[in-house]
Amino acid sequence: MSAVSVNLLLVEDNRADARLVQAWLQDGASVLPARCHHVSYLRDAVDALRGNHFDAVLLDMSLPDSEGIDNVDRIREVADDLPIVVLTGRDDEAFGLTVLQHGAQDYLVKGRHTGDYVNRSVRYAIERKRLEEQLVRLAHFDVVTGLANRVRFVDRLEHAVARATRRREGLAILYLDLDGFKLVNDTYGHTAGDWLLHQVGKRLTNCVRDEDTVARIGGDEFAILIEEIEALQGAITVAEKLLAEVGAPYYFKGTEILVGASIGIAPFPASGQDGETLMNHADIAMYRSKESGRHGYQCFTQEMRLETSRQREAEKALERALHAGEFELFYQPRVAVDGQRIAALEALLRWRDRGTLKVPQSFIPLLERTGLIGEVGDWVVASVCAQIQTWREVGCDVPLVSINLSANQLRDVGLSRRLRRILDSYDIRPDTIEFEITETLLLGKDETVKRVLQELRELGCSIAIDDFGAGYCSFAYLRDYRVDVIKIDRGFISGITAGSTEALLVGGIIRLARDLSLKVVIEGVECREEVEVLRPCNPDEFQGYLFHKPMEAAAIRKLLCFAPAPPNPDVSQNWH
Repeated sequence: MSAVSVNLLLVEDNRADARLVQAWLQDGASVLPARCHHVSYLRDAVDALRGNHFDAVLLDMSLPDSEGIDNVDRIREVADDLPIVVLTGRDDEAFGLTVLQHGAQDYLVKGRHTGDYVNRSVRYAIERKRLEEQLVRLAHFDVVTGLANRVRFVDRLEHAVARATRRREGLAILYLDLDGFKLVNDTYGHTAGDWLLHQVGKRLTNCVRDEDTVARIGGDEFAILIEEIEALQGAITVAEKLLAEVGAPYYFKGTEILVGASIGIAPFPASGQDGETLMNHADIAMYRSKESGRHGYQCFTQEMRLETSRQREAEKALERALHAGEFELFYQPRVAVDGQRIAALEALLRWRDRGTLKVPQSFIPLLERTGLIGEVGDWVVASVCAQIQTWREVGCDVPLVSINLSANQLRDVGLSRRLRRILDSYDIRPDTIEFEITETLLLGKDETVKRVLQELRELGCSIAIDDFGAGYCSFAYLRDYRVDVIKIDRGFISGITAGSTEALLVGGIIRLARDLSLKVVIEGVECREEVEVLRPCNPDEFQGYLFHKPMEAAAIRKLLCFAPAPPNPDVSQNWH
């Protein structure tokens, strides 16, 4: 410890002992320069602590107006951050341990120690207290933002709920999650991400009162505790202010960054009677805000709780389904435009839930929300590979098999490595597999998605854009993403007639795809009239109920191994 002068408070009613301690401190001034303020009563010590700054307290345990452990407790009530060295006449290790458990840093038995020992004890007490404060800060404050962390926030919340209950006051929790933060990390790096989190923390703090608590809960999630608030409208006013502040532009090294926020509001006592319940309900409301369009707020309602409960039951059912073998694969053929052969098969996931066959739209979003999509996706690829092996073993000529990938799977940087292991384990060539993605995934120019798609193509698998034209219909993203196939959405061809605008658009799309060396599949074909109009546009393949519905693997086996080719390619015939 450097020789910086410290200010000590000596609380000792025995004048001889007090003079001895002061003399010892003066003798050790070369190591611990100290100014010593002496009082004889605990009440005087309390008054001194309230009006002055001290670096440590030397505290006698037997005073005229107080005795024993109560002395330590009373000092800590007034100045919890000060190190305390206890002076006692009791040579009792059990008593000494009790003193330390109540917050003192050391205790000295009178008459047993020299001046050097006393000086060293005071020095060590101050250093231990400083180290303790550093550890407490690390345990209770976020390193990136300097805000309270989850541990400290929960502690503050529990005390706030207790106060509000006694005083019959209101409070509210605002749970905030940034919208678009991942894109900032992916685009500008984690240094920019940490800088942005720090800036958001400052803006949040500036929006509330000093007595309110702002915390970083984890990742890009923050929580704000607003106390002494009597009406929900007060919390809504704060939420609107937070949205405006967080949504204003940030400038990182001259680059403008824009993010939004989704906020969930849980007022006490309407949304819960304890801190844990309030936190959960604010979190639920925040997710509802994200689902409602982002950069907004939602107040918790009991209907949200019921809906969340239903979702959790569904999530448990999906986890059970994965491990109980309730997922199945159906396959829908794609037919070559000449009508002579099956050109490909699309693997389609189904869930047989208590005898009812469910389609992906009813459970894929839940798989993504629970994080199970990766495990289920790997199961699909492995099951397709195993099925290809089985078909080949019985002599089937197996065409290309197409597998759908979700957004979350494409943001998994380990996807290509796992798929390579799966393909190798079943001895399946990568060019046997095609992966389908929706075009909406390409619009955000996500660097992770771009990297994963490139790795899949380098692996040898082809990439198809599904539902092309369902909402965007743009070739612009092909400058950044290399793909092999586009599948024109059913919405483009429904009710199509010769010479119609739709027919001209489809023809134009196919010609442009040809110039880009892309294969074109028309999906959702349901009637012969559509084929008659579309066939002159020269697509590569058709897919739809006119030709084949999705079917189980056993039916596909018969189709591949035993079904003869259609006798002629005349589209006036319904081949299957």
